[in-house]
Amino acid sequence: MEVRLTLDTSLGLTAFDFIITWNALPECRKVAMARTTAATSLFFNPNLAMGSTLVLTGVENNVAAEALYILVRRTLERRDIRRELQIEESTLPDGGRGILVKP
Repeated sequence: MEVRLTLDTSLGLTAFDFIITWNALPECRKVAMARTTAATSLFFNPNLAMGSTLVLTGVENNVAAEALYILVRRTLERRDIRRELQIEESTLPDGGRGILVKP
């Protein structure tokens, strides 16, 4: 399964920087590989329009949301982003999972 991850621009981190860091961490890479996406959303969500989007591929259906959140936080901490974060999950129109990360 793929999970679409959107990072709020105020985090100051590009999708590419997140991808490089995620894929370099063995515990993250074990759960999924991060990559860029050229796919356009099937709907308009202003919260998602203001961020950098990437995809986590190969996520097994039984991976809990909390486990993904921990790995996202760990990746951001590696990039020296140590703020309080809001992580919101939603179901996308195509049935996939979307995660929005913002301060």
